[in-house]
Amino acid sequence: MSERLPYGWVQCEMGTIAKIVGGGTPKTSDESNFSDDNGFPWLTPVDLSGYHEMYISHGKRYLSDKGLQQSAATLMPAGTILYTSRAPIGYVVIAENEIATNQGFKSFILKKGIHNKYIYFYLKSSKEMAESLASGTTFLELSGKRAATIPVGIPPLAEQKRIAEKLDSLLAKVDACKTRLDKVSEIIKRFRQSVLADAVSGKLTEDWRNENRDFKNARKLMDKVEAAKEKEFKKQTQIWEDQCENAKKKGEKKPVKPKKTKPLKPLSAEEHNELPQLPDGWCWVKNESFVFEVKDGTHDTPKYHSSGIPFITQKNIREIGFDFNDKKFISIGDHNKFYKRSNVEKGDILISMIGHNRGMSCIVDIDDIFSIKNVGLIKLFSNFQSNKYLLYYYQSKLGRDIILKKSKGGAQPFIGLTELRNWPVPMCPIAEQIEITRRVEALFAIADPFDEKLSVAKKRMDKLTASILSKAFRGELVPQDPNDEPANWLLKSIRTEREAWGAGKKKSKRTKKKAISRGQKIKYEKVEADDDHEPASQKQTVSIEKNPQESKHTKQSTKIDNRFDPYDALNAFRKSIFRQNEIKLVPLLKLVSRRLGIIRLTKPIREELEPYINTTIRRKIITREGEGFIAGAPTIEYYEDAFLIKVLCSVTKKGWEYPRDDLVGDAAKYLGFGKPSDAFKDRLKSVFRKAVREGILYRSGSYVGKS
Repeated sequence: MSERLPYGWVQCEMGTIAKIVGGGTPKTSDESNFSDDNGFPWLTPVDLSGYHEMYISHGKRYLSDKGLQQSAATLMPAGTILYTSRAPIGYVVIAENEIATNQGFKSFILKKGIHNKYIYFYLKSSKEMAESLASGTTFLELSGKRAATIPVGIPPLAEQKRIAEKLDSLLAKVDACKTRLDKVSEIIKRFRQSVLADAVSGKLTEDWRNENRDFKNARKLMDKVEAAKEKEFKKQTQIWEDQCENAKKKGEKKPVKPKKTKPLKPLSAEEHNELPQLPDGWCWVKNESFVFEVKDGTHDTPKYHSSGIPFITQKNIREIGFDFNDKKFISIGDHNKFYKRSNVEKGDILISMIGHNRGMSCIVDIDDIFSIKNVGLIKLFSNFQSNKYLLYYYQSKLGRDIILKKSKGGAQPFIGLTELRNWPVPMCPIAEQIEITRRVEALFAIADPFDEKLSVAKKRMDKLTASILSKAFRGELVPQDPNDEPANWLLKSIRTEREAWGAGKKKSKRTKKKAISRGQKIKYEKVEADDDHEPASQKQTVSIEKNPQESKHTKQSTKIDNRFDPYDALNAFRKSIFRQNEIKLVPLLKLVSRRLGIIRLTKPIREELEPYINTTIRRKIITREGEGFIAGAPTIEYYEDAFLIKVLCSVTKKGWEYPRDDLVGDAAKYLGFGKPSDAFKDRLKSVFRKAVREGILYRSGSYVGKS
């Protein structure tokens, strides 16, 4: 963000323009905390991995009423900005409907006058800045306090909308280009996999075998491998004996005697039946029977340093080679200890053993010294085995599918060393391995120029996206309108509202209004519908009748302040009571407060919510049942025409004309439905016609008025 803001803009922090809400997770061992798709939508950062849409309605799991109440998860309204605050930081979406999250989010419920799409795009462009505010050792996390300090430049509301619309349009075109590039990338990947599939099945060299029938088959190569292993073991044993002699002369401790690797059992007939047929002269063998040695790196986490010996883990393994962008360093002492277990050398093959990229492999093509963790190490006899042939098999769909099928673990799946050693490998004569490698490289060379051009094009698209976003938040993307109300007025309005709320909160403490206690009863007035369209926050009251033995006073009236939007509150009551059996007052108010984004039902919150009871009964959102409440009219079909006509009269004023669609929306909010569904719209159209026929309303084109 430029230090010098455009005219009408104002610099502030996220905590000024939004309420910041965390999340929570109930006990996962208790299945009753979770529900089917009729529960409360609940999101985790994993749900956003690979998710590219702006809006989201739900994740993989839903919370039950119990799960919502017994966790720190908060039900947030539609339009909330959901922002991941750890593992990783920076995924951002907009809630399409009411939704809760786990503790991996810091979500922003925006104040009035702040356009959520504008903030959505701003946060997408500010990932690095948010990461710089995070802290942590195991992983970075953005706290709620730090999230509140994220700086943001706010233009006038009208300009926010213009910027969001322009970004929608431009980035949609960029995304369309990226989609086309991804399709080209997928075609190249399929071509490479097709080549590898033919290579490891023998189809690629079928003509070569017909012309070179005098080459020995793979069984002869197996004998050669076994003889070489035996020779290597004798060599290591002789070295050990010499070391023992020297240790004896010096009075030192003997070194550890080398162990002879036990030969693996050959593949069973059942295992052979699960594998594809190979050409004559080829055979399936186990990985460690084919190569010299299969090891793995350490599983310990050493102390990291700012410099030293590079420490390579599974996340650094890529099929194109090593990715050193996120490498760590360890001491020479730790390296020497790990090197005894896994001495990595040039020409070896490394394969990741844990996480989502397990099974990914590459050849060590550098002379640098480094240690490995959670990585498999494959060592070969370079004089009669081709590491490239073996790598092509590991990278083929056939080879990768076989080893991934043997993965273990749940949330963090892994490939064990035993599975790595027993991995079936198609063995062929060394001459054919070399020919396969030559042909694969020649075919891959055809695709390489396309890959390079594709990589350049993708980088340009990424730069273009960054450039567009940067221009947008410098105020250079759309023209400014001098008639727009400056953002500092908007900010002043937000601060005034906050101060008024704070004053109201302090006042409620001084007056010490009493909450309902045992022996008190609420008296509910049953009215068919309101006669006018005054906002609920100005007219609703609740009468509380005490036990005569407790007090001489029988009634007290509590007015609602402006903490909640009345329509949001009505919608919260409707959704909270839906599908409930009889529910008492306090549990109901707890559910409602959570839907309004408030975790605890404090005394002031309860005093503000109780007056809505009368209105929800009048509007048939809830119904008194024994000592508690049940749903009144759960859907629009349960309302009578006469009642709905009264509702339409309540949301209109004589002498005014309203667009019919706007009136439908007002009626939906009035009855606590929020956004009107298609069924609601169809029913209201029918009621409109009836009201017009009866002379209660009149129609003028697409407008409606009260007669």
